[in-house]
Amino acid sequence: MKVLVTGATGPFGRAVCRRLVTAGHDVTAMARNRPQTLVDGVAFTAGDVRDARAVTDAVSGCDAVVHLAWVVAPLKTEAATEEINLGGTRNVLDVMAATGCQRLVFSSSVLAYGAVPGHPPMLTETDERRPPREHFYAAHKKQAEDLIDRSGVDAVIVRAGIIAGRDVDNTIFRFFSSPALPVPDPDRHQQFVHTDDVARFTAEAVSHTHTGAVNITGAGTLTMREIAQIIARPLIRVPERALRTAIGAAWKLGVSELAPGEIGGLLYMPIVDTTRLHDEWGFTCAWSSRAALEDMARAAHGVVSLGKKTVTLPWRVSPGSTEHVGPLRAILLRRTYADEVNRVVRDIEQLVSEGRAEEGPTAAARLQLILDMAEHSTLLARIGDQARLPAHLVARAIQAGAVAKEGISP
Repeated sequence: MKVLVTGATGPFGRAVCRRLVTAGHDVTAMARNRPQTLVDGVAFTAGDVRDARAVTDAVSGCDAVVHLAWVVAPLKTEAATEEINLGGTRNVLDVMAATGCQRLVFSSSVLAYGAVPGHPPMLTETDERRPPREHFYAAHKKQAEDLIDRSGVDAVIVRAGIIAGRDVDNTIFRFFSSPALPVPDPDRHQQFVHTDDVARFTAEAVSHTHTGAVNITGAGTLTMREIAQIIARPLIRVPERALRTAIGAAWKLGVSELAPGEIGGLLYMPIVDTTRLHDEWGFTCAWSSRAALEDMARAAHGVVSLGKKTVTLPWRVSPGSTEHVGPLRAILLRRTYADEVNRVVRDIEQLVSEGRAEEGPTAAARLQLILDMAEHSTLLARIGDQARLPAHLVARAIQAGAVAKEGISP
């Protein structure tokens, strides 16, 4: 079969292309920019899914489309995000109808069910989908699924759990590679699926006869406590309201890719049933949830992320290492924390000068979360006083936070 893969140049897209080529398909990858390296045997066409002409040129002559092109971390406006996610999906569907291409495999997510409280313990493919509107990623996945259902094409909608693996680099990976994990409920469960399993299933779905939605996750679930142990990060219990406020502040200040509407994905990730995957599709994931996360932990082992900033550490001094922790590690960690503290303190000082009282508590919550993460970090404790934040900086931060929390007077 001749197969077009949109959004094919990321780690997951490359994995799908590799599987398709191995299966003997004629594969073309479509993306805005040509990557430095392509999977052997894959052709490339430059194009943006928002451009109907480019999509037409790419889809023409194809037997199937694997639609992966998507904005994961939301852009600053919903319209800009929607233009790619939903506008791009409409273009693909319109061109498929016009050219007679009838097989579509769409990369969706269990988040299409909605990361909200009150779901059944195990969601099936026929359960209600109710993602919050403010969670663009999830809401757009649900809307894209609806567009596909109405289009009449033979479609497979792949609802994947949290994708993990050593090649994954996404918002979830950066959250889990933070110096500490701030969570309201340490006993809440999560499911993971390895990128290799999702890629294998996606490639197989291209030539399969089944259609419709299908959940895919690895076997088993993990609590946040277990996750923290696996990725060697301390767990900090933070009230949900405080966490939402802090993440909102980080997003507003431009220091985090995690938008306020996405926090539900960390707090109330849907847990799904995979009976259809096993019984109807005859597919079994090779990686359990634990094994998939353990593989991602190998990549997170030498990385510390704080907001959009990531520090790669030498293996001898990476999180969880039993080796001696030296001055270099101390400098790297202290600089990461200090830079973020200074950034938020400066923002608070600007708010004070401009009299923007309503934004004070949000900035204070963000600052307090950073200080808490530094205080509870087992990595810093292992290093000792040499890596702790300077006393004068902590004092300045505490003073700024107190002013902001009480409200700033014009």
